Amino acid sequence: MVYCTTCERHGHSSSSRNAEFCPGCSKCIQSVQNNTRGNENNLKAHTDACPDCDESECKDCNVSVCPTCERCFQTSANSSRGNQNNLQQHMKMHNDRSAQCPACGEQRFRGATGVAIHFESGGCSACRGQDNAEAALYQFVRSNMPNYLNRAVCDVNDVTYLCDPSHVPPQAYQCRYCDRTFNKFGSLTQHIEDKHERNGPTLPARLMLL
Repeated sequence: MVYCTTCERHGHSSSSRNAEFCPGCSKCIQSVQNNTRGNENNLKAHTDACPDCDESECKDCNVSVCPTCERCFQTSANSSRGNQNNLQQHMKMHNDRSAQCPACGEQRFRGATGVAIHFESGGCSACRGQDNAEAALYQFVRSNMPNYLNRAVCDVNDVTYLCDPSHVPPQAYQCRYCDRTFNKFGSLTQHIEDKHERNGPTLPARLMLL
């Protein structure tokens, strides 16, 4: 993340080209691209948010900072939501690698999403091959966690897999919080953790029976 030595904050360089300065607090206001229009818009946002230029209340910089490593995150639009989302993605790097694959026993994952992606990709030694793994996981979810299936395309009584063991319907998985559908169970798990800030569905030890 670049750093401005003029206004002492992250998000842009210290170059004064096209920069705007707040008449109240003399802060250097600069967009990431450092163009005239962007700088003028940022100056307006700064003065609107901080009419008194009180540092403790200043909202012109929505940068999110990791409490663990102090790394700063700021999107080009510098929106609170975007910055916070980037921070949440980064924070996963600090999670312990303590999650274990219930099929092969490997314990090197940061959470349910990592386990699901590991198994579904075909990289699990207990179920080699992506097609085999995807089909095995789909049948497991269909039998044990049907509330995560897209009922529009999945029928719990469907026996197609008896004729085609690798059959997995498109968009087979569905988020029970917002109804968004996914082709991959790992994508569903990641979506639940990121967008809904809930623990994703975990794969229990019974998966070893596949």
